[in-house]
Amino acid sequence: MKTTISRLSSLEHDILEWAINSELFEDIERAELSGWSSWDRTGVLTRSKLVIDWDTPPIAPYAELILQRLQGLSEGSNDKYAQAARDLEERIKPRH
Repeated sequence: MKTTISRLSSLEHDILEWAINSELFEDIERAELSGWSSWDRTGVLTRSKLVIDWDTPPIAPYAELILQRLQGLSEGSNDKYAQAARDLEERIKPRH
């Protein structure tokens, strides 16, 4: 199953760039998610779209971590960043 989000706004792209490529993941990777630092992110996020193939190991745990980052950004706030993070979270969640 693939999740594809097309027509990302600049704000959405910047938030996803942060969630996917943030150096803050280094500590999490060492503790919980082996392979994060070697994940080939090519084609996952472009200026115009995000593509997550949930059936490709180990994409599902990586995507779950990205969703957690979006949740953390949106918690307790209602500014434009929090709203965009909530919207992205809803659009990224897999539909079973």
